[in-house]
Amino acid sequence: DDQKKVTPLDFYDGNAALTEVFHALSVTFPVGETFFINSVMHYAPRIRTKHPELWKQVQLFFKQEGMHTAVHEAWNDRIQQEYGHPMDEIEKTIDKRLTVAKKILHPIVQLAITSCLEHWTAGLGHILICTPTGKAIMDRCAEPYRSLWAWHALEEIEHKSVAFDVFRAMGGGYFTRTFVMLIVSVHFLYRVTQIWWNLAITRRRLGKWASVKELVYFLFLSPGILSKLVPHYLAWFKPGYHPSNQYGAEERLPVLEQMKALQAKAVAPRPEDLEIFGNDTDEVIVLAPTPAVVSGEAPKLRKERKTTRSALKKGANAERQRSRM
Repeated sequence: DDQKKVTPLDFYDGNAALTEVFHALSVTFPVGETFFINSVMHYAPRIRTKHPELWKQVQLFFKQEGMHTAVHEAWNDRIQQEYGHPMDEIEKTIDKRLTVAKKILHPIVQLAITSCLEHWTAGLGHILICTPTGKAIMDRCAEPYRSLWAWHALEEIEHKSVAFDVFRAMGGGYFTRTFVMLIVSVHFLYRVTQIWWNLAITRRRLGKWASVKELVYFLFLSPGILSKLVPHYLAWFKPGYHPSNQYGAEERLPVLEQMKALQAKAVAPRPEDLEIFGNDTDEVIVLAPTPAVVSGEAPKLRKERKTTRSALKKGANAERQRSRM
């Protein structure tokens, strides 16, 4: 078990190329999940007045996505310090692209994008938490990163229906969500691969063909996380699809077991419990009550960055609005 101790570099089985897959995903989360919050927040007045039960779920969604933003910002800071990767610059590039998207796309299309990507994250979360493939991946992750991804995966499973339900309640239909999924899937995979190439090949100068071979093997063969995702992904295109109809009891028991395991490590994935990432000697992420979540004031991770502040304030404002009702 000594091989699973925290080290500053290459936490995924000591493999540089595959560790950068997780880094490439992490850098997309702060801006991406703030976009998710904004796309749902646009419809907040209608949801609150016409769908009060859904509104309760939306508030939890805001809080959880705000926490994901904060924790991944902290981890991205750590990656930037340890590896020298330009995480700030990459995130700003993503932010610029999403800003353009927000200006030209109808709000219901933005909400469809959120629903599609939530389908991706819920499916990946299910694989990580509920399947032998996920166990193989998690067993190769050193702490505290293993707990980080387990915590994030659990919350993605927990709120997997929220954006979809909002999309339908606001008039979104089958054609929009399926057409958008086709576009979003290609774009998402392309951009993450592009970031991975930048981090692994351009910056770290890892061997091109050896690294690409490892990436393809990891994604499609063993453990094959993308190939295992295909049935989940295709379910989206069924006319009567709903996220809550997938897995059911098959998902509940592993989720509860993982939740208990994280709580035993003092990792409590609840909206009111948040402590930003641990230090270099931590073996797990410790999440504990933090005034930032209650008050809506963001942790001062980077003075020039506003994504965390925006995400957490939106979640806190939603909570305050609910309490006044």
